[in-house]
Amino acid sequence: MRRPPFCPRRGCPCHIDPDSPESATLARRRWFKRNGSYATKVRGPIARFKCLECGRGFSTQTFSLDYFTKRIIDYDAVRRELCSSSGVRATSRSLGCSCDSVTNRTSRLARQCVSASSRLLSQMTLKEDLAADGFESFAVSQYFPNNIHILVGSLSQLVYFCDSVTLRRSGRMTALQKRIREALEALYRPSPSALTRSFRELLAHLHERLKRCEQDPLILNTDKKLEYCRALSSCKELDEPLSSGRLVHARTDSRRKRDKHNPLYAVNYMDREFRKDLAEHVRETVRFARNVNHCMERLWIYLLDHNTHKRYRINDPVRVQRTHALEAGVEETTIARATAHLTTRRRFLSFEHLEPAALRVWRREYHTPLKGIVKGALRTINRQARRGPVDLQTVCEKLGVERLIEDVAQYLPRYALA
Repeated sequence: MRRPPFCPRRGCPCHIDPDSPESATLARRRWFKRNGSYATKVRGPIARFKCLECGRGFSTQTFSLDYFTKRIIDYDAVRRELCSSSGVRATSRSLGCSCDSVTNRTSRLARQCVSASSRLLSQMTLKEDLAADGFESFAVSQYFPNNIHILVGSLSQLVYFCDSVTLRRSGRMTALQKRIREALEALYRPSPSALTRSFRELLAHLHERLKRCEQDPLILNTDKKLEYCRALSSCKELDEPLSSGRLVHARTDSRRKRDKHNPLYAVNYMDREFRKDLAEHVRETVRFARNVNHCMERLWIYLLDHNTHKRYRINDPVRVQRTHALEAGVEETTIARATAHLTTRRRFLSFEHLEPAALRVWRREYHTPLKGIVKGALRTINRQARRGPVDLQTVCEKLGVERLIEDVAQYLPRYALA
């Protein structure tokens, strides 16, 4: 890199988005000077610069996705492994690195994918009906199930929206399982309105999609969950489209046969793909998500791969290069522009326009139940529950925690907030 594209310091007058029209003016100015270099074992000499406006020093590595790394790992190989039902340990063995290195590169690549997905969807026009539903899995323990809401194109199977919430375990349970759940809920209990809140965010995304929509009327297919109706009735932005007939809410029984004639076929198709391609969602295995933020990061990597790389139908001839994004009407130039330099050039949060669900992934704001004490809590509560009622005071004293555990924030490196 002979010339840096902008000053990386937020708040500097030279901190200008390189994709904006103002970047051409900055390119003609002499706003920086060379400030020597430093040597590295992995990448050789690295040039340094100094901004003449704010006085901040930076290097060519500041704009690289491998900022602060000490080893080169192929991001495309990480993506292929994670999207092919390989767990973190299997990926680390395949690439010859540690599990922490795989997790670190996954987080970096996930922020790139969040940026690319947001840019891709912000420039497209909606030309199909939609289907929405929740994909059920779990993280940490089966006592903490989660619901991942997805909004999918009915014809293209393009995923437009994704969000996750932790739910309270329900269904048939034995007396032992009920005692364990009661004890765990004394330490951590999810919000009872989480499902409605998450679906309301999906509807807010749908409201933005309506601003660039050619489908009239637009049909939103869901199942018959009452939470969906509550969220829809409380979403004032959609009152006018619903009353005018521009938006139609169609409800389908979730027990209906899951074939191509089912209005919910698109979300049922994505459920199958998640179970097949993502290691932590495969049924009845030892591979499950230990951290909600890491789970969502891997999911966003998969969603961009599904939308822009994966073939629309596996049985298509090799010469037919159809993807889900192309089927949804996205132009190839738009896809190329949104995914340009995806594994090399670092995306900056200050230049992104992200929805709340995408921003939570970028900033790692999802909460993991019993983070930091999960192994000790599950082991202690299981032992006591097998003998009878659980003494919560003894459990809390042994774990060194209060009765109600506050949500613990996930570590986020400073360079992710630039």
